[in-house]
Amino acid sequence: MKKQIFSVIYAILSILLLTACFSPWDGFEDDILLSITPGGGDGNVQGFANEHELRYEVTFIAADGSQITFISEGSSIIRGTIAPGEYTVSVRVYLMSYDTVVYAEGVGSAVITVGGNNVIQVSLNYVFPTGTGTLENPFRVVDVETLERVGKGVGAWEGNWSLSAHYSLVRDIDLAGSPNWVPIPSFSGTFDGNARTIRNITIHANTHNQGFFSTINATGVVRNLNLEAVNINVAGNWVGGIAGQSSGRIENISARGEITGNNHIGGITGQNNTSGVISNSYFAGTLTGALHINGIAGTNNGTIEDSFSSTHP
Repeated sequence: MKKQIFSVIYAILSILLLTACFSPWDGFEDDILLSITPGGGDGNVQGFANEHELRYEVTFIAADGSQITFISEGSSIIRGTIAPGEYTVSVRVYLMSYDTVVYAEGVGSAVITVGGNNVIQVSLNYVFPTGTGTLENPFRVVDVETLERVGKGVGAWEGNWSLSAHYSLVRDIDLAGSPNWVPIPSFSGTFDGNARTIRNITIHANTHNQGFFSTINATGVVRNLNLEAVNINVAGNWVGGIAGQSSGRIENISARGEITGNNHIGGITGQNNTSGVISNSYFAGTLTGALHINGIAGTNNGTIEDSFSSTHP
């Protein structure tokens, strides 16, 4: 487990300001603010977890065992009071989509005084279960680091994140600032995006079969995924937002961006092979190439159902 940061509490004059900046990996950061008036009056708890769908529970436990918990989720405002004194501070973070499973937790201490200038830091441990890769308990993709594990097999993490395993995207992921994306090769498992979004996939390469996946095999399934701000520019053939080529199932997909290659250029896949099925999918953006350029599949030898595109040169 990685011990990371941060929950920071400031007591300035009569205001207690809590900032929870939680970053279990470098791929994202969540900020949340709780302002509490010690000793009386309403405390104002303002949360900013909505973007990453987190719920924070911050509990102050007094020496006599009494406690008060402040909860912030989305942009909710909660009011309450807390008296000056010594407290143990317990912080728990939940993904709202997995409401009963703790995502991260930590314990610290605080001395709250009226007019004081206290700084309390609580280190958070990432404890969210990653799954086992089965259809019933898929590997959970929560950030850039876990996204980059997909298809990598056994590594410095729990489980075999193989190309035939099952994956579930449980948070939006932004790849801005990340290195050039390396397509997931020869995928034969299941990748369920759960209607989440991956933004800023950038690929610059000089080889064929480029996309989020290089190829999707006949048993592979990719569904319920949104790609935003796709930027693919390669000197090769078979290029698409989701896959260079697909022989599997692609369903409930939206992709937006700019895709450039040589031949067989599609918004979803460069080539949909004989056993390939694309359904209920959409592409909007720019496609550039020499031959076989189409909004959904550059070349289609399989089945395309209830899918459409909006493209411009």
